[in-house]
Amino acid sequence: MPRTVWKQTDPRLKDDPQWNNPSYLRACAEEAHYEPQRKAFHIPVYIHPASPTDAARRLDFRDHFNRNVARRLDQLSPDDCRAFCWKDCAIYGNAGLTGKDHVALLDDIYRVWFPHRAQDKDVSEGSFFGKFMRFTPAAGTLQEILRFHAVLCEKLCELEKDIPDTKPIDPCEVGPGQARPVAEYKLRETFSVVFIVLDAGWQERGVLLVWKSEDDASRHNCEEGGEITGYDGSNGGDLGQACVFRCPLKRAMQLIVSTDPERTKRQAEYNEMLEETLRENDDDDDQK
Repeated sequence: MPRTVWKQTDPRLKDDPQWNNPSYLRACAEEAHYEPQRKAFHIPVYIHPASPTDAARRLDFRDHFNRNVARRLDQLSPDDCRAFCWKDCAIYGNAGLTGKDHVALLDDIYRVWFPHRAQDKDVSEGSFFGKFMRFTPAAGTLQEILRFHAVLCEKLCELEKDIPDTKPIDPCEVGPGQARPVAEYKLRETFSVVFIVLDAGWQERGVLLVWKSEDDASRHNCEEGGEITGYDGSNGGDLGQACVFRCPLKRAMQLIVSTDPERTKRQAEYNEMLEETLRENDDDDDQK
């Protein structure tokens, strides 16, 4: 896996013993990556009812500069699209989740994702497993979530091509002639192919893993057996070609990245920020 290392460029700190300490710099990079994810899970994107269409739904969220924003889905901007880039999938909360649940969810996901993260972006430019969103009030059917996700992905794909190839800078802090660091923002292929739903009782029963089609599920080796079960269709509605399973969150994460051979390897890696080695349990191989 890649190793992102931040180099301290301020010559005033050249006598600091940590200046050229790779472990310290790596911990800084991991912490700088984790903090935006913590904020994004603590206050996720809140999805309001369709009125009258999904494109007109109001979304409440924090922008890149942690400012509160309320915007219709069809009014999202290229800068708003950045937050969805380099994410493997959307995670929809559709149950009574508390703030403590949000924190625990991020911790569980981070510990599985870190040793199996994608190699292209490592801990940079917002790369992470999931974009957390919540329906308020809860969506009545899985069909409603499926329909919203299709409209969201259509809008994001439209915006992606207009995202500047530089990192965003707060307009209030931009000086005359200030250069913007180069960056690349792309939507991962899996984001439009699959998503996760946390419904009532998901901690005990498992999450809903929703594929765009049966072919997509097959390509990611997702089929009934062991801890993966079929969806009973309750409160589903018309799901069209979508293919739905229920399984533990960790298993869902493994399936979504299963087409990348590097991310499916058994990994153990020391996390400088947490100061511990993150690895799979001994019995994980039996579940794959």
